[in-house]
Amino acid sequence: MTTAISYIRVSTATQADTGNGMDMQRTAIASTARARGLEIVAECVDAGVSGTVDALDRPGFNCLVEALNDRGPLTVITYSMDRLARTLTVQEAALAILWRNGATVIAGGEEVLANDPQDPIRTMLRQIVGAVSEFERQTIINRMARGRVEARRKDTTKYVGGRTVPAGCTVVDGHLVATTELVEIVSKIRTGQAAGLPVHTIGRPLGLTGVQVKRRLETAERLGI
Repeated sequence: MTTAISYIRVSTATQADTGNGMDMQRTAIASTARARGLEIVAECVDAGVSGTVDALDRPGFNCLVEALNDRGPLTVITYSMDRLARTLTVQEAALAILWRNGATVIAGGEEVLANDPQDPIRTMLRQIVGAVSEFERQTIINRMARGRVEARRKDTTKYVGGRTVPAGCTVVDGHLVATTELVEIVSKIRTGQAAGLPVHTIGRPLGLTGVQVKRRLETAERLGI
């Protein structure tokens, strides 16, 4: 039986810790191996490693290269091309390394054929897959970023660029806005300051401690009141 080595990659540490995603890849790879009459003799894993990282900067990918050097030509099976790489440049570089070391590469159940000058369409189609994977990844990143901004905008307890909303403020469209109450309090505080009164004396009729008086002034300065 021809021997093969599997390559598994998950992007996050959580996936690596829970096995979520890794077990699915392992099962699919085993099924591909059985269908092709291949025996998996080793497994190389990149756990919590982005597919945008250069192949030779990943311990799991280096495991593949070492196995090819030690055992000779092998079949490398991975769940899909986006497990090998998430950008076109990294994909093409990784494949070139594997092919140079005599590997046959199977991804998504199909062999990934090496470049052939007589068949440029083969290369074009493979690179389209890589470009789509890169586009998909960036689209997901952008969507998640927009989601976080939208969630922050709707959350009246937090604002863009800050955490807890200061006393006397509210949040409108994700931005900190002073309430009428804060404006009035700050006006009284500044009147007391102009009269030379200490902060604890200014704060007493307002129901504020000296520290709270200082914080109201800091907030007012931040908002340009």
